[in-house]
Amino acid sequence: MLPLFKLFSLFVRILARPVIARTKAHTSSKLQNQKFRVFFVWLGNKAHRINVYINRTFLKLNNQDFKVQDLSEPAALELGVETFYEVIIYACILGLPIIEIYRAQVESNEKSEKQKQVMEGIHTRLQNLEDEKTKQTNQLDQLTCINTLLFKKSSVLENVLATQSALNQQNPLLKELEEINLLIQQQFSQNTPQQAQVQQQE
Repeated sequence: MLPLFKLFSLFVRILARPVIARTKAHTSSKLQNQKFRVFFVWLGNKAHRINVYINRTFLKLNNQDFKVQDLSEPAALELGVETFYEVIIYACILGLPIIEIYRAQVESNEKSEKQKQVMEGIHTRLQNLEDEKTKQTNQLDQLTCINTLLFKKSSVLENVLATQSALNQQNPLLKELEEINLLIQQQFSQNTPQQAQVQQQE
């Protein structure tokens, strides 16, 4: 891990050296404010300690009883200004990819959310179609039952109509039989007094 960090730090320093050299010279000549000078001196000493500890850790030396001596004020000031601009460059180099990764992640999440909403809409539509299909199936079953009942009723009605038609066809015969019976009764009623008179004459 440490060799990679050192290589990355060296790469950044090589790229940033021209910018740091110009800005450092310009800034050092204008650091008349005591607060800024103190801040850059403190930053230079802090960076110096960190570099020493990193180097000793890389060399597997003991750091417990070791104390790093502070740099002189001009050296600490120069290192502080250099470290300050290196931090800015580090932030730009690392920040831009992180921002791009974050934006890509946000866009990916938005696409996933849109796809999820589309899938939910499709699922809802399919569910509605299934419900409509079930409803139509139930209605078709009901219509089939009604059709069966109507067919049975029509068959019964046809039988009734056939029976009634047969009866209607038999009605003339019945009327003729009734007329014949009436004629026989009338004839019989006429013959009865005549027979009675014949018997009396005898």
